[in-house]
Amino acid sequence: MVSLLPSAKWLLPEQRILHSELTVTEKSSVKSLAMALAARVAQLPSDKQAVALSVDLRIHQTVRWHRLLKAAYAVATAHEWQVRPKLQKPTRPFRCVASLQRGDEECEWEMGGDQKPLTLTKDILRIQAIPVSPGQDDIS
Repeated sequence: MVSLLPSAKWLLPEQRILHSELTVTEKSSVKSLAMALAARVAQLPSDKQAVALSVDLRIHQTVRWHRLLKAAYAVATAHEWQVRPKLQKPTRPFRCVASLQRGDEECEWEMGGDQKPLTLTKDILRIQAIPVSPGQDDIS
């Protein structure tokens, strides 16, 4: 079951501070990502801050799906830990917000001996984990 807060309580992306960002790569393990996500969310001082998992989408489709699957499993694993926490492990309930970040990034390539700027489009899926403060309505 999924429940949502009233839209009046939603924070706009510009109202949220990105505390840290974890990048999902081919070498990332689901458990390491989940542990880092859970530990960082537990340490955030405010529900106006977030920890993000980022997936670069400008890659081959097979690799992209593999990274997206890792990100989804990492978030699900961290969520499972906060639902059934171990007392000695840092956990804190969190909500997730996903967004697609589009932008341009300039890279310099050497072509024919000249430095010529080349503009590449960068598409990133960013899943932000936002801690739930005590007393806030919980989302399942």
